[in-house]
Amino acid sequence: MSTELKQKELNVPRILLEFLVYGEHDKDSKQSKKVMKVCNELQEQISKTRANRHKARILWYADGGEKTDNEKREWLINKAKCKYYILLRFDAEIDKNYVKDSLSKIKKFENAFQSLKSRHIFIAQKDKSTIENAIEVEN
Repeated sequence: MSTELKQKELNVPRILLEFLVYGEHDKDSKQSKKVMKVCNELQEQISKTRANRHKARILWYADGGEKTDNEKREWLINKAKCKYYILLRFDAEIDKNYVKDSLSKIKKFENAFQSLKSRHIFIAQKDKSTIENAIEVEN
């Protein structure tokens, strides 16, 4: 990776939601078309409104099978610069309102969380774990 590319990655602003898309593809296979289909569908939905363009983006990782899915997901999560993310495989089916619905659910979650805070209700985190871990423990 060139130094110029590394500098550009560091300057990417943080965004609300990133779609982290991963999978395998071959140059001569149908998988390459699936890769572009999923990314294009997401990008089309993101581009529909100005609000979406400033709240969501796509980060993807594709290879010829050199890395495992776990390694790809880990790489994507480490490179993501977002508050929330959604992991998707290239073969995922994308509903026509997937981006809009995902952003709506995040907004509802944040509003609910703010409502709790305004009532001085907080999630107990005795071991300073993340909010995800605290919610998992409650369930």
